[in-house]
Amino acid sequence: MVKEVRPAKQGLPGESVLAEEEAKGAGPCKEGGSSFEVEGSGVKTYACNGESAAGGAGGLPKTLGTGETETGAWSVKSYATGPAFSSISFEVQLKAALGAANVIFVEPGSTSHESECPGVVEKPTAAKGYLCVYVEEFDEMEPNSTLGPIADPSRGLQTHGAGTTGALIWLKPESAEPALAYGTWAVTGS
Repeated sequence: MVKEVRPAKQGLPGESVLAEEEAKGAGPCKEGGSSFEVEGSGVKTYACNGESAAGGAGGLPKTLGTGETETGAWSVKSYATGPAFSSISFEVQLKAALGAANVIFVEPGSTSHESECPGVVEKPTAAKGYLCVYVEEFDEMEPNSTLGPIADPSRGLQTHGAGTTGALIWLKPESAEPALAYGTWAVTGS
C-alpha cells in the first residue's frame, strides 16, 4: 500500500536510484517499507508495507469476501477413452464448500443459468455463492453425465460440488481420438 506519493523525477542518463529498507515506524511508513531516491537529489519516495490484514501484511485474505469474485482458466486434453480431469484451484479459499446446486457447468450456447452465471467465457462471472465453469470448446469430449462434471475433491469424486480450495472438472472423451475441452471459471464469495 503506498501511503505517500510524490511525482517521479526523470533521472538523467547515468543517474542511479538508491533503495533503502525502512523499519516499522520510520518515516511515513507505519508498517515499514522501502524508500527510493535518485542519487544526490535529496528527495525520497516511499513504498510502504500494507496494514496487517486477515492474510498478513500485503498478503491475500484468508477467505473470499462476500460478493468478491475470483476467476481463472481450465483445460482438459486426453488421448484415450476413460475419464479426463482438470483442477480448479481458488487462490483465496471460500468460507464454506459449495453444494451441487451452487456449482454450474455452462456449456456453449446454454442460457439455462443466466441469473446464476451471467458471464461469458471471455468475461466469467458468478452470482454470490456460486461457482460457474464456462466451456469455450468441446472437441471429442463431453461432461461426465453419471456424477456431474464438477466434483469436490475434498469429499471424493462422487460428490458434485466444490470444496473451499477448489474443484475438479471431470469429463469423458467420446472416442480414443485426441480430445480437448477448455474454458474459464468464476466463483463469488457468499
